[in-house]
Amino acid sequence: MAIFKILTVVLLITGCTSQKDSAYIKAKTAHDKGLETIKNAPEPYRSKIADSMQKWIPVFKEVYVNDQKNRLVGYGFTKSGLQEQRVLDSENLKIVTAYLDTYGWPAVTDMGFIGQRAVGMVIQHAPLATQEKYYPSLVKAYTWDPHLFETLALLEDRINMRNHRFQYYGSQVVAYQGKQVLYPVYNIDSLEIRRQQLGFKMTMADYMKFLRADWNAEAYKQKLPELVTAFKVSDSLGVHYNW
Repeated sequence: MAIFKILTVVLLITGCTSQKDSAYIKAKTAHDKGLETIKNAPEPYRSKIADSMQKWIPVFKEVYVNDQKNRLVGYGFTKSGLQEQRVLDSENLKIVTAYLDTYGWPAVTDMGFIGQRAVGMVIQHAPLATQEKYYPSLVKAYTWDPHLFETLALLEDRINMRNHRFQYYGSQVVAYQGKQVLYPVYNIDSLEIRRQQLGFKMTMADYMKFLRADWNAEAYKQKLPELVTAFKVSDSLGVHYNW
């Protein structure tokens, strides 16, 4: 289904800096169109969701759209967009954490595919303490729902990066010396294999292109020690679910 492709792409969004130009305007137009499609799309799992939980479908569809309102692949926030997004993120986080504290991490049959993705994205953009609090709940959910692999990988990488640990799946890009570079990765030689085994279809070259960042594996290996020092990355291993 087209909606699954749109949701998968949006899940991988990472903020970067760029000037507002024709490319930005084109990207923003496509972005807004995609959100409108999601907003109006029927929930593919609606028939499998209990009547008592149907109320959450429109709630989390709105959460999803609001989470992504000002987040564009490869572009940073405008000043007004950043201010608006902070308000939306705060409101979304209240809704999501209230749900998680009551029901735990949702299955698609609890609130739908769109809602499950919405929960994951809001936690991705939450404070570190919140991410660490709900990470065990996500791991538990992943054991019976392997479709959560993207959410698990991104959350692990974000938590580890914020704790100055190596990331495992290469999902996080950071600014360094005026360019977007891959945050230090654990055992870089096996990165592609780890990603494939978990379920990622996109290669690192395609992923970095998607994020509007340059990628050369050999050059990255040479620069990795410098990046480790620059970002004060610890040798201690971070959070990682050994599937």
